[in-house]
Amino acid sequence: MITLNFSAKMQKRFLDRDIAKDISKKMKRFFATAGGSIMTTARRLLQKQAQKPLSEMTDLERAEYKNWQADYKAGRTFVKPRKPDKVAPKGEPPRLHSKQSLLKYRLLFAITDDKKSVIIGPELLGANRRANDGGRRGLASVEQLEKSHPFMRPAFKKITPRLPAYLAKSVK
Repeated sequence: MITLNFSAKMQKRFLDRDIAKDISKKMKRFFATAGGSIMTTARRLLQKQAQKPLSEMTDLERAEYKNWQADYKAGRTFVKPRKPDKVAPKGEPPRLHSKQSLLKYRLLFAITDDKKSVIIGPELLGANRRANDGGRRGLASVEQLEKSHPFMRPAFKKITPRLPAYLAKSVK
């Protein structure tokens, strides 16, 4: 049986770096195929933003939207009115609120130090990485995101049935 674990403890050790020197070409190919498939599936699970319908907006949001519409029609603003974005309910993948989402484009995969598994998850960025506690603040927020809005675990579950075929293909 083949098992792959994922973790948000991302480090910069990819298949083309020094850590991959001791791994056979077949295992590199397997790790690349499995890691890439899970990463791509996780990226596809992230939903694009959606606007709230008027019925779901609070009274304050509705009033601000109506005022913005009136200003736009009167020519006092050139920015077209837009309803507030929906927030993903707990248990669903997070929604992306920009076209160039850091979460989506910072999902990467790497080989672990023991060279027996691959890690797939978001890379820690900026202040989260430079935190005085060694990045633990950023790590905690990524783990909290995964608990409340899972997208990595469902991606892994979707790809798990394909792993034996990936291994068979890489061994040929």
